[in-house]
Amino acid sequence: MLRAGPACICVSLLLAGCASHSAPAVVAPTTPPPVVAEAPRPTPPPAPAPVVDPVDALIAESTRHFETGRREIQNGHLEAARAEFNRALERRIDD
Repeated sequence: MLRAGPACICVSLLLAGCASHSAPAVVAPTTPPPVVAEAPRPTPPPAPAPVVDPVDALIAESTRHFETGRREIQNGHLEAARAEFNRALERRIDD
């Protein structure tokens, strides 16, 4: 019986030694998180066209005729200058 005791001890040590060598844990590969595409930002609507005051437009047109008349006088074109001055006055009087 003495022989059965050391044999049992050897077998139990062999089994215990085998149990400590467990298979390496299999780690599942990690996948990166999905890339979320951002929706394109909507383009802002175009700025509205500036509102032109009709009175300012009338004054600007009359001033252009007046300045053209002044240039015509400086160039010696008296009839053309007179016509431009008349247009400048007509624009201011008519509207």
